Amino acid sequence: MKRYARVVLTLTLAGLVAGPPASGEWAAWRGPNDNGRVTEPSWDPQAMAGKLRVSWRAEVGRGHSAVAVRGDRLYTMGLKVRGSGSSRVAEEVIYCLSARTGREIWRYGYPTTERDWPGPASTPVLDGDRLYTIGRQGEMFCLDANTGAVIWKRDLAREHLAEAPNWGFCSSPVITGELILLNAGSAGLTLDKNTGQVVWSSGKEAGSLSTPLVIGSTGQRRALVASASTLSAVDVATGKIRWSRGWQASSDPVLLGDRVLLTGGGRRTASALLRIAGAEPEPLWEGEHLGGGFQSAVVVDGYAYGFGRGSRRQELECVEVATGQRKWNQDLGEWGSLIAVNQSLLIAEGDGDFVLAAASPEGFREIARINAIPMTPAETGANNDNLRAVWTAPAFDAGRVFVRDNFGALVCITGRS
Repeated sequence: MKRYARVVLTLTLAGLVAGPPASGEWAAWRGPNDNGRVTEPSWDPQAMAGKLRVSWRAEVGRGHSAVAVRGDRLYTMGLKVRGSGSSRVAEEVIYCLSARTGREIWRYGYPTTERDWPGPASTPVLDGDRLYTIGRQGEMFCLDANTGAVIWKRDLAREHLAEAPNWGFCSSPVITGELILLNAGSAGLTLDKNTGQVVWSSGKEAGSLSTPLVIGSTGQRRALVASASTLSAVDVATGKIRWSRGWQASSDPVLLGDRVLLTGGGRRTASALLRIAGAEPEPLWEGEHLGGGFQSAVVVDGYAYGFGRGSRRQELECVEVATGQRKWNQDLGEWGSLIAVNQSLLIAEGDGDFVLAAASPEGFREIARINAIPMTPAETGANNDNLRAVWTAPAFDAGRVFVRDNFGALVCITGRS
């Protein structure tokens, strides 16, 4: 690990200071704080030990889309295929379900093309009474969240607004003021959220899988946007690039006051901590941990939790943010993804188990476990498009945890009363 400076843990930069993770509806990818972490004062993880249960299950089609939740309504996406041979038809479907029962309220589908690792990977985002989605091929929709009626639509690839990345459009839309920010081009693309019209663009090349992170106060907002090889800080209003730094990753950055934690990097540098208070980012350290591909890390009380490098058995790691030093690592079998609620880690393992664990630098301590999505050895052992796995990060709302696999099983996990 390369050390560039001693890290001073002062969070003083006006407009960038990240306070305690607030509670709130999980209405977008990575939750209400854009960091995969939330507080829930009434939620007691210790009371759930031995009491986890799957309260409902729904089938939403192939893909990796997580869920957005508001009240009793849950939104997600999946791929459905009908027929066979020359009559085979593929359709991406946007779902609105009851978060309490899993019952379908409405759906909206549109034709698409099948591809490797099929299905949408982006997560819908709620803004007022509107729902915004982006499909794997770049189909962008603004829908009435109550009825599913289309308000406007765009097709990023067919309209030559942006080239599709190798894995398709996988990052999620970000609402900031009157704009929708997308990872497209070399440093982002924005649309007017009311009309779908382009406000600014950074070119037509492919973006990356990472979802942009908006930082700063109103009127001074910037976004951290990762392309295939570069991390850029961009003025949200104009698209002007303030600085760029070489970085290649598919996971999302985590804002920590006047610093930003980068994970999921390439072979030479798996993770890094940057201070972003000045005109140019200041590297504080670069490390070899938290290099798992597209799984984003979470930070709890100065320690980052995420997955390390590897093919199918990436270990869960705890890394001290101040130094980049690993405190512990734990083999959980088939790797998955995670979020944090209060001082707990909510882990969706790749083999279908859901694990509740303590977020502590002292070591891995499991609190509760349930086989949420049963899988057969034949399903999980094949290294092809028929591989079944849970790679999508869980979502949390009102004491309920939502987990899905790439085959379309979506479950709601709660504690027994």
